[in-house]
Amino acid sequence: MKEPQETKVEQKNPPLKKEPQEEKDHLPLGGFTFSYYFIFKVIIVLAWHYLLDTLGLHTADFKFYSFVLAHSLLKIIQFNYLKSSLDKKLYVHSLASDVILCYMLTTYGLWIGPIFGLVPLIQSISITIMEYTRYKFFEDTTKVDYVVHISEKISDYTLQPMVALNFALIGYSTTAFHPPRAVHFLGYLLMFLVMDIFFGTTHIISHKNHWLWKKHLIHHKYKREDLDTFANFYAELLDGALMNLAVIILPGIVTLYFHLPPFFMCDLLMSALYTHHKYPDKQAHALWFWEWDVIDIILGRSRISTFHRHHHNFPNEHWSAFGIISNDKVFEKIYEVLQKTMGV
Repeated sequence: MKEPQETKVEQKNPPLKKEPQEEKDHLPLGGFTFSYYFIFKVIIVLAWHYLLDTLGLHTADFKFYSFVLAHSLLKIIQFNYLKSSLDKKLYVHSLASDVILCYMLTTYGLWIGPIFGLVPLIQSISITIMEYTRYKFFEDTTKVDYVVHISEKISDYTLQPMVALNFALIGYSTTAFHPPRAVHFLGYLLMFLVMDIFFGTTHIISHKNHWLWKKHLIHHKYKREDLDTFANFYAELLDGALMNLAVIILPGIVTLYFHLPPFFMCDLLMSALYTHHKYPDKQAHALWFWEWDVIDIILGRSRISTFHRHHHNFPNEHWSAFGIISNDKVFEKIYEVLQKTMGV
């Protein structure tokens, strides 16, 4: 598996020609893309959570058990009504994986103080174990590979510690747990919007700037068909720092400034981890506000964590992480302005 990085980092920027569009998925954009559909979902989810506030049900226990019930029923449809033995086994594995992650959110996610820094480590390890067991026990391993790229530079493994440190600082800066309310859903959306804008901006810069591209190219060893959770943390030091800025630091500032429940960061991190996952299609992409994801599943829309996956086969498209800003021209314009004003 070891490959000297030098064999690839000298490559030039990817060609600007458009790849064949028929290779892409054709699910209509859902997730967080601004549209009438987006507004529709905001109204539905907000109204539902205001109802929960009124009834006194906006609690960790209710959110956990309602999540389990909803996904228990939904996955029966996703796994072909459990017609075969394999469908039943995959159903159990998928549901167990989601339930464990949701339980973690409603327990470890409520921690306060520096110990909160352990949460992303626990989360990442758990998702990786669930993904690998899915591959090992239910996949034909003679036909499908589980790709793990290994870097010889210790500095290329610093993204996970960076994320953990930021979570620890968020936990340290949180003096008390803030019980979630319906209005916090707007803060949750703001976190994702901030992440998407800054991720998309730093991302297109890392492709257009030749020096940064040589560093970002390391991450692009993973093609879409090879993506797994290890790809999330396979990055050169500076490239990892830029990702940490967009994915964790800026949403963390939003969390602290608006006094949002810190465990929203756990939900955001999980959605980010599933952008690089081998089997994301039938897993939950949101935990606390799981209704947002379920609406996409029921209506057949693309989901929170599916937008970025296309980018690993179409490297000059899909700049943002979640598709809140799905129009690539927005980021191309931002890059043009930065290039003219700052020489980026």
